[in-house]
Amino acid sequence: HELTAEPLRQAIVALVQNAFDASAPDQAVTLRLDQRAGGVRVEVVDTGRGMDDALSARVGEPFVTTKPPGAGLGLGLFLARAFAEQMGGGLSVRSALGRGTSVVLELPTS
Repeated sequence: HELTAEPLRQAIVALVQNAFDASAPDQAVTLRLDQRAGGVRVEVVDTGRGMDDALSARVGEPFVTTKPPGAGLGLGLFLARAFAEQMGGGLSVRSALGRGTSVVLELPTS
């Protein structure tokens, strides 16, 4: 699979937007991009409200969202995960209630 810029951009924008939505205006969102042997790793970290284990296990499924009604469809993580898997990579979520969330998108470059 050839890694193309536009779907990657869309996935990163969705992950960063989710992080900002989960965070208060004065809380930082961190975006880390690492090139590794054979791949790229993108990590988005927020210090927002976080999620409990049950919800963390379900994010990435279609229409699962932490946003209030009308504020989001719950498709951003789902589409980012679908893109990652289509490219032979993966998406993982780690979250702790009250401490924030880390989402890692890993993609092969070859």
